[in-house]
Order: sequence, then C-alpha cells, then structure tokens
Amino acid sequence: GIAVASTLAEDQRFTTAQLHINFLRPVVEADLTAVGRLVHRGRRTAFAECEVIDDEGLLVAKASSTCLLKTA
Repeated sequence: GIAVASTLAEDQRFTTAQLHINFLRPVVEADLTAVGRLVHRGRRTAFAECEVIDDEGLLVAKASSTCLLKTA
C-alpha cells in the first residue's frame, strides 16, 4: 500500500480492491524485511507487490494488491 500511496497527489486516496498473500514458509522467530514495489499505476487502478524475507535471506511470503484510486 505504501508503494501505491507514494505516487498519489495530495488530493488523492486509494482503497484495496483485492489482496492476495502466499505464506511460503513458517516463521517462529526472525527479523523480517518487507520490500514493496509498484508494478503498474493507471488513472483509476494500481497494482503492487511485496516480498517478505527473513534474516537468512529466505522468501517467507509474497503478496499482491490491486488498488482503486480516487480523487477526494
């Protein structure tokens, strides 16, 4: 969501239309790093992805989100 929010004008807002998360491996105790990126942004929708990596560099989760954009 932050990747999408970083592209919006001050008078724009967004809401999540679809969120999909794949949990790939269990995490009991670890420092996690989430890296999000904007894949596509149009006038009305945006699509973003995020990968979550543990402190050993292993991918533990991957998410994708479709967002609806709106001018306030």
